[in-house]
Amino acid sequence: MLSNNAEVFLNGSGILAQSYQISERSDVSHVVSLNKFGFVGSNGNSATLNLNYYLSTSGDANIGQVLSTGLNEILINCGGRSGIYYLTDFSLSIDGPAPIAASVNYVNFYGVSGVDSNQFSSFSDYNKTITNSISTVLSGDSIFNCVAVAYSYKSNLVPRFKIGSKLPHKIARLGATENLSITLFAPTGIDFYGGFSNMFLQNGQLILADEQTTNKLTIPISGFVLGSCAAAISVNDRIRYTLELSKAT
Repeated sequence: MLSNNAEVFLNGSGILAQSYQISERSDVSHVVSLNKFGFVGSNGNSATLNLNYYLSTSGDANIGQVLSTGLNEILINCGGRSGIYYLTDFSLSIDGPAPIAASVNYVNFYGVSGVDSNQFSSFSDYNKTITNSISTVLSGDSIFNCVAVAYSYKSNLVPRFKIGSKLPHKIARLGATENLSITLFAPTGIDFYGGFSNMFLQNGQLILADEQTTNKLTIPISGFVLGSCAAAISVNDRIRYTLELSKAT
């Protein structure tokens, strides 16, 4: 099967995938006793999926999970191989005029089924739905002269097992962390408690839009705490200030 024929679907909707990698593993422990040793299963089987794709304003199941305080299953089909996955990592970066791509990691505790097979694109005119930095807006109190943004989300997931079962009966979400990096030309300060001297993100939003700017994807960025501010300068360029912020949920 050619990679150009490998379509990727999230909850039945096709996405603009650039690449994906599926890894399956069996978690076994080395057991040693007097004069004997062996291997036994210890924490069930799992599969991980790394996916890189262009964000589209036609809808995105991953951003829906980022915005959710609960845990949602995502049915993913990659080139004919499908399974139930849970989002663990989501990141994107915006720097200069270009389409916006996301890198995502998932985990699967229930197995992957199917075989690699050719699939056909479900997009008729996706050029109008791809998000791009030209149409993107970083809004908030006193946000100005922003030249680059990087956002990441990481969820801590733990499978729970019952005695006598090889499959988890529940997946627990033990919190999540979000990180935000903003590069701008205007200087800012930081106080002892992670506050700002002249910049605030109390009502911030990262709004991703397509070329038509009619449809949008919105990520709230309120409640972040400023951890560091660094200044960098190079020949024939203005001083750039990079703010590193974080948030736990």
